[in-house]
Amino acid sequence: MESNLKIASYDVFDTLLTRRVCEPKTVFYFIGNAARMRGIITLTPDAFRKARVEAESLARIGVPDGEVAVEEIYQVLGRIIGSTDSQLQEIMTLELAWERRMILQIPGAKEAVEADRQAQREIHFISEMYLPAEFLEDLLREHGFMRDGDLLWVSNSHRASKRSGKLYSIVLKASSVCPAQVLHFGNDWLADVVAPQKLGLKVGYRPHANPSHYECLLERRSVETNGWTSLLAGTGRMVRLQPMEDARIMELRRVTANVVCPVLMGYVLWILQRAKNLGLQRLYFVSRDGYVPFLLAKHVAATVMPTLECRYFYGSRQAWHLAGLSEVDENALVWMLGHCDGLTCGSLLERMALSWEDCQECAPDVCKVMIRPENPVTENVRKVMGLALTTDSGLLRAIMAKTGEKRKLVRDYAVQEGLSNSVPTGMVEIGWSGRTRASFERALGIKDVEHLHWFYFGILNEAKLHDHQRVHYFLHGPELQRPEIPSLPVVIESFCLALHGSVTGYRREGGEVVPLFREGIEEQLDTWGRSEVFKAIQDFLNWLPVELGSFPDIGNMAEATRELAISFCLNPSAADARTWGSIPFEHDQAAKTALPVAPVARLSFANIKNALIFGDVQRACSGNAVGAWGAGAWAARRQPLVLLRLASLLGYLRVHWRQLPIQLLARIRRALSKFKHS
Repeated sequence: MESNLKIASYDVFDTLLTRRVCEPKTVFYFIGNAARMRGIITLTPDAFRKARVEAESLARIGVPDGEVAVEEIYQVLGRIIGSTDSQLQEIMTLELAWERRMILQIPGAKEAVEADRQAQREIHFISEMYLPAEFLEDLLREHGFMRDGDLLWVSNSHRASKRSGKLYSIVLKASSVCPAQVLHFGNDWLADVVAPQKLGLKVGYRPHANPSHYECLLERRSVETNGWTSLLAGTGRMVRLQPMEDARIMELRRVTANVVCPVLMGYVLWILQRAKNLGLQRLYFVSRDGYVPFLLAKHVAATVMPTLECRYFYGSRQAWHLAGLSEVDENALVWMLGHCDGLTCGSLLERMALSWEDCQECAPDVCKVMIRPENPVTENVRKVMGLALTTDSGLLRAIMAKTGEKRKLVRDYAVQEGLSNSVPTGMVEIGWSGRTRASFERALGIKDVEHLHWFYFGILNEAKLHDHQRVHYFLHGPELQRPEIPSLPVVIESFCLALHGSVTGYRREGGEVVPLFREGIEEQLDTWGRSEVFKAIQDFLNWLPVELGSFPDIGNMAEATRELAISFCLNPSAADARTWGSIPFEHDQAAKTALPVAPVARLSFANIKNALIFGDVQRACSGNAVGAWGAGAWAARRQPLVLLRLASLLGYLRVHWRQLPIQLLARIRRALSKFKHS
């Protein structure tokens, strides 16, 4: 900083202090809810919020610079909602209490102020605010910003705003300094940068506490979620504001706090609401995808449903499919022979608990077609395997010989973990077809699963095998009439990290049934930054004010979560895609292969072919990868890839040429209609 500076001035809100919600008006919702619960008003929280906003707008009319005090706002509010003076005083007291309750200190802000103190500069605080100056001074002192000798300038006390420049002029006149000797810091471009610069002040723009794109999306859904998404947005902001020396870690924390935690927390709140409505006493979160939801649910339930027991349950496709196999039907063939990225002949056999040597012994003809275990699975291999699995072959007999013991292990593990029909129970599994659930229930037996409710993030709309009385889905499913979101399964599963490898089965050890793990890509995940993600998740839980949320009245959490998921899945920024798209992801249930969630976008024959076929550049970026995050691959590209874009355009015209004239005519009609009405 320059040595001739005499004054360092700071904006207050979102520069030094911030709220637990990203939009100041959202605080009015919580005030309205508190006033309603105390019987002071009969308005709904949203109706009070709207009335409070309207009262402030009306109170500013005709006032110099529009700067009014909270008492003046409440005089107008009283006329709008018809409250008595004593009721208004109670509500205003509530507003001050809730403002204090919502206030948090922005990380790093105190250190910045102290640096200016050490440089022997006067410290001034300049706030464009309707709250009393005495109240703001108390907040600044409570959080260690203001000391004796510092000065506070509040717009409503001087009837002058920062945006007009008048408040800065008052400060300059009272301080007897020239503008160039003042350095002002703030987060608002117009009020804290443009206005003071016009007067000659030096400025330091501090926008990092301004709401991010994802925080704004959440904040926009505040009313319909009874304030929950506002709390999630504010919590995410606090986590991403924590200073880190490593820029990549900062980005990982930002995505975790702004997307991963809010998306999964929306899901968890919905699960807890359903569990309460159904009278469930216990929830089991199935590994590995259930680990992060388990952490979130356990934390939230401790406050909103303390009698609910949350447990972690080790299981997987690999552990349950074979245990639930009684015959090889169409559904069994799907998990036995289904496509996935990087699938080899060896990993295909492992799905059925067979080694290469086992296959050579019981089905040498199949091995001849496969040639080597590391070879990719071809359609011919699938055809030969399908024939062997649906006839009385040595391969089928070898597989069925293993099912009995595996079924016994699954049953014994379930009993060991307290899964009994005497306790109303829910099982939490991310998605997406329900086949894993079906295998698990066949392994346990019909009588032992009639009491189980299953909670999915999403179920494919065409999925079968569902008991709609016991199977519930959050974002989409056969009865919700919502379209599926492209790439959602792979993105959501990438959010659901765990601290252990893939579960491949169970074994007996010391009188207990314990899970078996395959480490797979654990080292790659650690290198990528898994531990930093879990630190961010823990910070999110530490900052989340669960006690402020309304439960079980969580509102329409599904639509809010859906909007956030669509934004990230389909329209990620380059920073989002490069940060999260590099996470290694296991596509095969045998946990043998791993690829980045968002493959590197490049020109190749496969990509150009897909562009011409589908007319979608994001799908073209996936190449031959079935479960890739195409939008992430495209957003993360480091080259223009003009040829791929051109091929996608040609493909789009080829696919949609019949609809284009109709769409054009519809647009012309809308334009003409607007012109006539104007």
